[in-house]
Amino acid sequence: MNMFITKVILLAIVTCASGASVNLDSSNLQAIVTEVVRNILSDGHSGENIKTVALLKEINELKNQHIRLEQRIDMLEQEQRDKDTNICSLQNNMNTLVEMIARNDSIRAQNLTIHTSHELLNKCRAWKSNVFPTENSRIETLQRKKREVIPTQAPARRIAFSAYLTHTHSGLSPGQAIKFDHVLLNEGHGYNPYLGDFVAPISGTYLFTFHFHSRVHTFVRLTVDGVNIVDAVANPHTGTHDKESMSGNTVIIHVGIGQAVLVEVYDVSGEAASSDKYRLCSFSGFLLYPENPS
Repeated sequence: MNMFITKVILLAIVTCASGASVNLDSSNLQAIVTEVVRNILSDGHSGENIKTVALLKEINELKNQHIRLEQRIDMLEQEQRDKDTNICSLQNNMNTLVEMIARNDSIRAQNLTIHTSHELLNKCRAWKSNVFPTENSRIETLQRKKREVIPTQAPARRIAFSAYLTHTHSGLSPGQAIKFDHVLLNEGHGYNPYLGDFVAPISGTYLFTFHFHSRVHTFVRLTVDGVNIVDAVANPHTGTHDKESMSGNTVIIHVGIGQAVLVEVYDVSGEAASSDKYRLCSFSGFLLYPENPS
């Protein structure tokens, strides 16, 4: 573009020098410049102008692409911030639960808004698998290698628990676990009174039994990781003075390491009536034999 302007000026000077006697008023000067521009364009400089216009279009297109890329980056950064917020929220919930357990704050733990115990376990497992997939894989690999290298060594076999409910829990919603809060025995530390579930420390064959007392129609079942195993129903007699009823069940099943076993209400809202004096609701279990005995 600078070369183009330089040529216009030089040609105008040459023209003026060749015709010095010409009166150079504004109209004559404009005519001279117009003629010079026409000569330059006819001399092949129109191609330079076309190239310049094409270059400007390409620059504008690159600017538009840059803007679109910045918008895409902003959107991805927002998605990452949302994911980080969700992870922090789950981690805060876990930290709160751990602090409550450490303080032995059973009242607050019972009032924690958890529809089912296995729901919290599933959320924690999903969070760990999403945040630490590599670490989990490494741990599983090391555990598998340890079993292969030292097959004769096995963890402690003394696993047993028993607990009962110290109060009446009315209005239990379907899917809500009965939290047997007073622990009589917890060898192997598999039972959690704050959640009401037993998490198997090792894989093996276990025996579980539960009993409950109710003054209303109540369906109860024992589940393993949310899967129904056995049921029981309390159906109080009508037309009599005493309308209370007790029920329960016993089962022998295989449970894998880390699986959660609990007793929950289902189908309709129910009740578990008990007290510290009359211990009518209980949950017990123990390991019969491990999956890989030494």
